[in-house]
Amino acid sequence: MPRSSATILVAVVWACSAFPLAAQTLSVGDPRVDYLRVLQVAGLAETGSFTLRPVHVSSLQGRGPADPWGLLPDPEPRRELTSEFWASGVGGELQGFFNSAFPMVRNDGAVWQGKGLTTAVHGGGTLGWGRLSLTVRPTLVHARNGEFPLGRPDREGDAVYRYPWSRHVDLPQRFGPDPVTFLDPGQTSFRVSAGGLSLGAGTENLWWGPGVTQSLQITNNAAGFPHVDLRTERPLQLGPLKVEGQWLWGRLGHSEWFDTSRTTRDRFFTGAMVALSPNAVPGLTVGMTRTFYQLFPDASLPASELFLIFQRTQKKAFVTPDDPQANDTRDQMASFFGRWAFPESGLELYGEWGRNDHGWDVRDYLTEPEHSSAYVLGLRKVSHLEGPRLLVVTTELTRLERSTTWTVRATPTWYVHFWAPQGYTQKGQVIGAGVGPGGNAQFLGGELYHSGGKAGAFIQRRIQNNDYFYQMSSYGDFPLPHHTSVDFGLQWLGRLAHGLEVEAEGILTRETNRYYELWKDLWNAHLTATLRWRMR
Repeated sequence: MPRSSATILVAVVWACSAFPLAAQTLSVGDPRVDYLRVLQVAGLAETGSFTLRPVHVSSLQGRGPADPWGLLPDPEPRRELTSEFWASGVGGELQGFFNSAFPMVRNDGAVWQGKGLTTAVHGGGTLGWGRLSLTVRPTLVHARNGEFPLGRPDREGDAVYRYPWSRHVDLPQRFGPDPVTFLDPGQTSFRVSAGGLSLGAGTENLWWGPGVTQSLQITNNAAGFPHVDLRTERPLQLGPLKVEGQWLWGRLGHSEWFDTSRTTRDRFFTGAMVALSPNAVPGLTVGMTRTFYQLFPDASLPASELFLIFQRTQKKAFVTPDDPQANDTRDQMASFFGRWAFPESGLELYGEWGRNDHGWDVRDYLTEPEHSSAYVLGLRKVSHLEGPRLLVVTTELTRLERSTTWTVRATPTWYVHFWAPQGYTQKGQVIGAGVGPGGNAQFLGGELYHSGGKAGAFIQRRIQNNDYFYQMSSYGDFPLPHHTSVDFGLQWLGRLAHGLEVEAEGILTRETNRYYELWKDLWNAHLTATLRWRMR
């Protein structure tokens, strides 16, 4: 490390000694995160906006005894090991997944749920010393990865297992011909905290935006990617606003089953999000995100690339005599989001709208705002029942399909990019919305929280890559049939003594016109079982 960098690091660590202790976090995908959000909508807890996850719980406040799970005031207790060292979040999970006919994508981080049985073990915890914290929570996965009929590649000679409907995204249909075993760093990070801010490095999963089942920019649909970031640990009071945000730089890797004859270079990723909650309008949060990714250059990465989030949003600003179209080797995505919770009535509304392309100028933004756009819209209602129990109903709509502007101008597909052919993925899975490139989803679910856990049911309809469907159908007299799926799901979680939890989920999926082949309809039975233990 250069002497100047080492000096800066020592100064940061020393300066942190004057500020409060590091906050504790709940990882993306932890069922307590969504439960705390339900409590907030029900008027039983005060915490952040839930648009930036992992969730920090240092400022959590509860109201009365109406908390069915009894988590308040601290769902993540800290154990003092000595006068200086502490530990929290110590525990582990053992998970088993089964698919009867084909793989399933379920916002499960590094896990690959192929056909047949998949097992995953997650374990570890956080060790802290003053303002420093080290979280080590790796994931060990073994997937039987059984054989099933694959979609046909577009071109002869293409890699066997690659995604057959675009050569510019790393989404293997199957992770090779054999069983798969791998160790992923999982929810691992090192952080330095100071005055409500945190500087860190790690591979933990992130989630940007208010979506419950989908989000446009970053979710836990894929493994967390290595990154360095600066973020708020809790909402910061700045005048009339509470502010949350994150700015990060990372590296995206490809899977072993991508067409590596094209390139084996990793991609550089940078992005930022900010969420603002005005004091004058309780429950309201608005914010925005912006991300860039590109292939790492053969030479060193220019320092200017670290500040891409400040790049101008009008493409005409990048026109040169050699490049009158202002083509860019980077892919850029931006979104605006909002969430409004009404605890008095147990209701929350939320949405996110984004674009996957610069506008040419202000006139372009005004005349065709729908160009390259996508959105997530959601509503949640929480009702108090005797017990205490909470009844939750959630509905969410996701649309990544291209707008009709594609018929008159070049329009990119979300998560697909020509110059960075692995696309917006990490190790073979999409970083953003799990419905994938050109996909749409409609979700309706209900959950009943009670002192012993929760029970729920949902139905979801998904459309696979409608961009490919319309593009190919426009070439012939006989259009392809839509590739659609309908999921019927049941969920149950039981909270036992001594920090033990048991969770189960069953999903029956009906796929229609699989691989866009008429009458090729299949059923898939998906089962998940989880045994979880947490230090109390």
